[in-house]
Amino acid sequence: MMNSLRSRGGELGITFAERPILANSRLAIEASEYAGDKGAHSLFSEKVFQAYFTYGRNIGELDVILDIAAAAGLDREEVRRVLADGINAPRRLQNAAEAGRLGINSVPTFIINESRQLVGAQPAEAFASLFARLERA
Repeated sequence: MMNSLRSRGGELGITFAERPILANSRLAIEASEYAGDKGAHSLFSEKVFQAYFTYGRNIGELDVILDIAAAAGLDREEVRRVLADGINAPRRLQNAAEAGRLGINSVPTFIINESRQLVGAQPAEAFASLFARLERA
C-alpha cells in the first residue's frame, strides 16, 4: 500500500514517510471542528495530513495537535481547552454515525451526487471516468 501511495504522491510532489504507528485521529478530528469554526479548517487539515503522512508524527498526541494548531494560526491554549472539555466530541460522533449510515469505512471516500462513491487514493482518470458516466446518464 505504501508503495502505491508513494508513487501517486510523487506524481503530485507529496512525500509519504514511514509511519511506525497507526495514530488515533480523535484529537485531530475534534480540533478540525474547532478550526472550521475559526475559518481555518483547510489549513489545519493540510497541516495534519502533512504532519502524519510526510513527517510521520503521531497525531494521536495532544502536543502534536497543539503544535499543528499553532502552525495553522489557532490559539494553542484555546485548542487545548476545547479538546480537554470534549466540546466537539458530539460532532465527531455524529459524523462517524453518518459515515456508518453511508457505508463509509475507508479514508478517503469521495461521494459524488449523493449516490456514487470512489474509495481510496484514486487517479484523476477514475474521477474523469465516473463524471463522464454520470454526464451520459
